[in-house]
Amino acid sequence: MAIVDVHSHLPVLGDETAFRLLNEAHDKGLSEIVINSVDQLSYEDAKAFKKRYESQNPGRVKVKLALGFYPLSGLKQDVDDGAIEKADLNWNEMPELILKEKDNIVAVGEIGLDFKAVTKENAGEDIECFRAMLFAAQEAGKPVIIHSRKAENEVVDIISEYNVTAVLHCFSGKLSVAKKALENPHVYFSIPLIIGHSEHFQHIARIVPLNRLLTETDSPFLPIKGKEISEPADIRYTVEKIAQIKGMSNEEMENTLLANYKRVF
Repeated sequence: MAIVDVHSHLPVLGDETAFRLLNEAHDKGLSEIVINSVDQLSYEDAKAFKKRYESQNPGRVKVKLALGFYPLSGLKQDVDDGAIEKADLNWNEMPELILKEKDNIVAVGEIGLDFKAVTKENAGEDIECFRAMLFAAQEAGKPVIIHSRKAENEVVDIISEYNVTAVLHCFSGKLSVAKKALENPHVYFSIPLIIGHSEHFQHIARIVPLNRLLTETDSPFLPIKGKEISEPADIRYTVEKIAQIKGMSNEEMENTLLANYKRVF
């Protein structure tokens, strides 16, 4: 059966490692992966990565692209901390690029709000940027993939104002906020690998209806316990854990998650 990874940043590992990990994942059932961008530069890198991988590995994992602008203050903080070497911080150009690239992408992402990097009171430009990305996604007819750190309630409120399907990536907010999000029939939750040792994500998997669940790695980040990096092949552990929680067979869960993926993307 086929499994999918809706949220990854795999190209940061370089072609040799990323290609190897994708091919290992293909041998374990991975059919498609969505590479998320954080700005214009990372999107161009992902686009070139997709071309190189698929030309050298025909018939293997299908690489899909998401184009978006990471929460502004979070991206600035990552540049200042050296986590990202360089970034194009001119988010005003992104809505036009999204519309230009709409036939080359399956989603607008990674976008959202991050109140760890900026206080809610000083997040005016961050919110303006987030709203611009949502409006562009609405105009392009694309789903959005959302980062929401310490800003989950605000994110849930804002996305309800737009006609978009939203995937809440690695949602760490309170269960009450998750339940509030589920009142919007166009909201999905992508479950990360850390569900294996995170009671929070086990609870999320319990309360989210089967038809609103997806799986992600955020590779190479958020690895399963005991590993240095997360790998696309590891998504099978998430599928098995959700199946266990929902009282289903692994095959039934794979079929359900694949159907959800096809519905959203």
